[in-house]
Amino acid sequence: MTANSIYFVIAAATFFVEPAAAQQFDRRAREEPEIVVEAGGRVGPCDVLRFTRDGKYLFAAGDDKVVRMWPHTVKDGLETDRAKVSTLRWRAWREQRGGIKAADATPDGAKVVVGGYGMKPSTVAVLDRATGDTLAITWPLSREGDANFNVVTAVAFHPDGNRVGFGTADGSLWIWDTARLKKPDLDGRSTAPPARVGKHEPPKDRAATGGFNLPRLIYFPDNDTFVSVAQSGQVYSCPLANAGKDTPKQPPLGKELFNVNAAERDDARVYRAELIDDGKWLLIASVDEKVLLCSVDGKKTIKLPLGVDQFPRSVAWNAKSRQLAIGVGAALPKKDSTRFYSEGNDQIWIYADPIAEPDLQPRKFQHTGRAEGLAFHPTEPQLAIAGGEADEVTLRKLADWDKPPSVVRGAGRRPWAVNVSENGKVVGVQVERDAKSLNPNARGTGAWTRFDLSRLKPTLDENQAWMNPRAEADGWTVVPHRENRFIWFAERTRDGKKESLQLLLNRGGDQAPTCFTFLPASNEHPTRVIVGHYYGCTLFELVPSRAKNGELPGTRIFTGHAGEVTSVVASKDQTWFATGGTDQTVAAWALKDWKGEPGLGAKFDEDGVRVALVDAGSPAWEAGLRVGDVLDLLAVNKDVVFDRRSGAKVGTVAAALEALKTPRPGIELFFGIAAKENTPRRDTLTTVRQRPLWKWFPAFDSQNRMNDWVVWMWHGSYYHTKTANGDRLVGWHVNHPEPSGRPEFYQLQQFEKLFHLPDVVEKLAVTGDVGAALVALSGDNPALVPFTKYEPAPVRVALKQLDVKEAGLPLTISMRARGTNPDLLPERVELWVNDHLVEKWPLPGKTLDSKKPFDEPFTIPANKFRAGDNQVTVLAFNAAGGRAEEMHLVRNAREGTDANLLALLTAVNDYSDTRKNVAGARKFGDLQNAHDDANALGTELEKYAGPKLLYAKAKVDLQLDPERKTFAEELARIAATAKPDDTLVVFFAGHGDLLMPKDGALPKEGRGVLVGEGEFLFCCPNYSPLKPRATAYSAEELFAALAKINCRKIVLLDACHSGRTTTANVLRRCVPNGQGPMIIAACDWGEQSYEHPKYGHGLFTFALLDALDTKKGYRKADYDTDGALSPDELYGYVVSKLPSLLKGAGLKEPQSPVCFPHQLSKTPLLKR
Repeated sequence: MTANSIYFVIAAATFFVEPAAAQQFDRRAREEPEIVVEAGGRVGPCDVLRFTRDGKYLFAAGDDKVVRMWPHTVKDGLETDRAKVSTLRWRAWREQRGGIKAADATPDGAKVVVGGYGMKPSTVAVLDRATGDTLAITWPLSREGDANFNVVTAVAFHPDGNRVGFGTADGSLWIWDTARLKKPDLDGRSTAPPARVGKHEPPKDRAATGGFNLPRLIYFPDNDTFVSVAQSGQVYSCPLANAGKDTPKQPPLGKELFNVNAAERDDARVYRAELIDDGKWLLIASVDEKVLLCSVDGKKTIKLPLGVDQFPRSVAWNAKSRQLAIGVGAALPKKDSTRFYSEGNDQIWIYADPIAEPDLQPRKFQHTGRAEGLAFHPTEPQLAIAGGEADEVTLRKLADWDKPPSVVRGAGRRPWAVNVSENGKVVGVQVERDAKSLNPNARGTGAWTRFDLSRLKPTLDENQAWMNPRAEADGWTVVPHRENRFIWFAERTRDGKKESLQLLLNRGGDQAPTCFTFLPASNEHPTRVIVGHYYGCTLFELVPSRAKNGELPGTRIFTGHAGEVTSVVASKDQTWFATGGTDQTVAAWALKDWKGEPGLGAKFDEDGVRVALVDAGSPAWEAGLRVGDVLDLLAVNKDVVFDRRSGAKVGTVAAALEALKTPRPGIELFFGIAAKENTPRRDTLTTVRQRPLWKWFPAFDSQNRMNDWVVWMWHGSYYHTKTANGDRLVGWHVNHPEPSGRPEFYQLQQFEKLFHLPDVVEKLAVTGDVGAALVALSGDNPALVPFTKYEPAPVRVALKQLDVKEAGLPLTISMRARGTNPDLLPERVELWVNDHLVEKWPLPGKTLDSKKPFDEPFTIPANKFRAGDNQVTVLAFNAAGGRAEEMHLVRNAREGTDANLLALLTAVNDYSDTRKNVAGARKFGDLQNAHDDANALGTELEKYAGPKLLYAKAKVDLQLDPERKTFAEELARIAATAKPDDTLVVFFAGHGDLLMPKDGALPKEGRGVLVGEGEFLFCCPNYSPLKPRATAYSAEELFAALAKINCRKIVLLDACHSGRTTTANVLRRCVPNGQGPMIIAACDWGEQSYEHPKYGHGLFTFALLDALDTKKGYRKADYDTDGALSPDELYGYVVSKLPSLLKGAGLKEPQSPVCFPHQLSKTPLLKR
């Protein structure tokens, strides 16, 4: 097997979208936006990784459909604070549309141009780094006689910064003037359409390439010349004067300069290409075992050979040192004549100067996982690497490789293996990859993370036996092609004769098969096999008579992952199956046939093309077909089968009904639906793809322990989580109504009141019936509720400057409703600086007029800002139950004042007064170590102030067994005296209680979870549930008081010692709509926080004290060895310490600290 055949070709999928279909996608993308992972890092394969030319930013893009830009400093490397990372969005929808395959930035990083799988074919857009706004967007004109130009595979800014060159998968080359039009054209472009300046010749190997010749690199050797390097190796030059000379089927003629393969025996497709050495050389990564260096005149070629079965996955050139880095991938060694394609870990080879000394051997470094992208910093001796087991971006120093200064890793992990218990109640994942596995169904290793579907909660129960993927059934096995990883066969021997069926996939869209599981034959179905691939799976019924020329088409296509499927396993009763994907999610899929029609899910009257039945959740239902609809148009794969529009008479009713009986999955059905009395005519379409029942996103800490999760229903977006951050780690990507508008991202939590429906999600998880869940929610004949019904008016914050001046920071907050629904305008607006509430509207005694746009100029006083970076956030709450947000980062250049370390340490040991209260009071036992915890913590904190430390003074206030009034007064005092550069540590050790509706009246508004789920109380010594306002301090009150304190804050909670607080999520009840201080709680929901005489403290506090003690755990806790502890490091140490403390105390039940936000700050908190 040659490297050329085993290499993981990233092919351009062939999508042919007619204008009407594109309009359907635009509408549905807003009404049914996709839920995507946004958990603090990259997700999925990376196609672009580059530093801006000034070195101030590193940007990455790929399958996650956004451009992420991390600031870079010489001192700290990459800035990983989420508030400082720019996430630039363009129009995207569902699994593929929006995937970015090419990007470039202006030298200062102010503008970024992107291209790839656009919402409309061949779309390119220019985005503003600072605001995220879409500065310009365009796509080629559609003309009679022109083919679909398809995916954008290369882009580059012209040296003038105002034009962009790009190439499309058919080989066409385009120049685009990004100057905005006075108003968008009729198709929605904000600029003039691009002009074609040339086109690469078609490739010689049409069978292997589908006739595409993808441009891989674009550059401008001078202001008037456009040069491109294509997949075929052709280097092609076009004069920009060609623009405007284009005609259908006859692009302007350019000139072939040379072919990079000219000096090679075999042509090899070009995968990556870079212009290097001040424009003198081309760096070529081929789809085989070599890298080429070609002079731009084509006269010199240097070949850098790799090893057998190795290939260059990524390349980077260091302009300053002339070093070359290659990310080298390799197929695992074969053990027999046939093998499934498997990869081990990559290597990174670094050549000192291959142009001057090509024979000098490279230094070689091991890299865990794939090195999908490489980028040298332009001035510092550092190399950025995208890719790994969890989609990391790692910055390494060339002189100290093993100590990376920065690692960007989100909360998600790739589920390398997925499993289902035999009783169907538990699903599990392995998030560590077995780099030595040759089995496509056993890529995972390590511990299983288990989730109980019957109770929608994690479980530690290891007694449930796993189903595991089935490698064979009824004599059938899967056999890979000997030379082509894109082809698998199902084979069996019957009556001494071998039967072989090629499992037919769409290579352009599905890419290569990745995993499989068999379903044994039953009374209802023959033997079946589910094959995983890009974006989902295909189900094959193994009936040899259905094959044509040995090729067996799929019976159903399941689509719903935004990336490659890594694992697939079916339930024992064959009613559903589960998959894991590189989009870091697990999906569940139904195997039951639809009642209307097994694949489409609709029935039609025999005497006319009238819809008689639609199964809720089916492809027909998703497309918008409703009972009573009458079709006046049906096209199958663009061919009109039936047309009764405006007197037309194409086809027959019988032909239409026949086409609708067994539609082929993946083939487009286009419906025209006749107008009714009160309903206008409409068009819709489906490709008869089955969608997930639900998706599950588990989030992990640095120890790969799941500490947040969320499950959502794919249809309708209804979700459930019990964790503090689960619904803040995923959300909707919503396109603007206009192509030139900026897309929005909304966390699920921003619409908690509308979409957090545990009962609906639980019913779906238990029954596996999306129709039943939807009917339970909204009755018979449920219809999808468009997201636009709830989408709030977007918030815009106009800043006159990004630096804080002595006069403060002037800004204007504005909101304009989309449509006429007054409920979408705000009824409350809040302005925050960091975690301090500066102002809120309506002002006292006033109301906001829901019929008028909101426009409010405001100047934030300079004394509200701390030194350095500050986050300005506006929250807007509307009557429909949604919340809009806008955040900006501003800088205060003043020198920091002498900061103080403030501490409010509250502890309650004695609850005897509570036990003396009236009948009905819960019996709280006394705590043994709460006082000791507070005293010891105070002693340690006082050591963190003094000369050359972060704080001039430490002011510790111990509140032992305080009454409510005393606690409230102390918070008010701190609010009056704290300065923005100070840090406040709030600690509470004592009992908490959960006040439920049956216990008495609750507040009308809750800051965190819905009030109906209970109000969390911090219990004073005399606590009585009959008098909570006099004997306890609610989480609502505490965090409202903290919002008035303008300084850095971290809250340490140890309040889950007994009672029903152990089943409540304390953090979820504390966080005020995502704005508030950092919080670390002693244990997760469903757990108890323990004390033990062996340690003389609560275990949580003992771990904290250990981290703060320079003679004990301080150095280990200081992970980055900068001499200081950040909140992130403190939390990480406590999490890692608790298991050994539990074991030492002989405690078998878990205690797992949790935090808000999921990713805590890496800014130094304490220094000794």
